[in-house]
Amino acid sequence: MAHIPGAVAVLWTPEIAPTTALTLGTAGYGFAALPKNLIHFTTTAGAAGIARTGVIRASAFPRHGIYGPGVYMARIGRPINLIVAAQARIPIMLATPAGTARILPYLVYVRWGLNGVKVAR
Repeated sequence: MAHIPGAVAVLWTPEIAPTTALTLGTAGYGFAALPKNLIHFTTTAGAAGIARTGVIRASAFPRHGIYGPGVYMARIGRPINLIVAAQARIPIMLATPAGTARILPYLVYVRWGLNGVKVAR
């Protein structure tokens, strides 16, 4: 416990303070100023399942989800966005769900978790 104040203080030394300030200042960027609508790209079978249940199930690693389990969305699909799987060609427009985070601006957004996202009907 005696080392904790020193570990925190080192973050504000002249050599490290600019990096610490930049990190803290941009930490919320992933959750701020998100687009109002995003697109979830899926397969024909996936679109049928979403239409039937009204839920987009979360992807999980290793099959999908290189950034962890969750529902992945984008604003741009293939051929520009190579992170979207080649077989995922059906776009599903969504109002950006609460809890969505920006991974790569314009290319990858995710709502982390295993629960999925409800689709407005």
